Order: sequence, then structure tokens, then C-alpha cells
Amino acid sequence: MGATAARQARVSNPVFARIFPRLSQAMEAGGMATRRKDLLAGLTWQVIDIGAGTGASFGRYPPAVRAPSPG
Repeated sequence: MGATAARQARVSNPVFARIFPRLSQAMEAGGMATRRKDLLAGLTWQVIDIGAGTGASFGRYPPAVRAPSPG
């Protein structure tokens, strides 16, 4: 393993991971919460939410969206 790869392997708190929660909060307060609600308004039945993030969409799903049944 080269010196650069070794240094990268030791990084336990990358910059993005440290600032993303604060950036997400600022975006939600800056209008993304309203935009997210509008984007999710027409969803029904079961939804698969895929991606890295804070889970901000979960609390904004309309009542017609239900959790998948186990098994």
C-alpha cells in the first residue's frame, strides 16, 4: 500500500461526513422541507427509499404510503 493509500485508510471522519448533517439542516430550513413535501405528495402504497442521507423524507411521506410487510 502506498503512502497516500495508507493515509486515506486511516481517515475515520472524512470532511463530507462531518459537515453533511449541518448542511442538510440548513437546506431543510432553507426550503427543502417544503420542496420535499411537494415531491412526495403523490406517493401511495409501498416506497423504497434508496440513498445515503439523513432520512429526512421518512417523516414527510403521505398517509397513503405504508411500511412494507415483514418477510
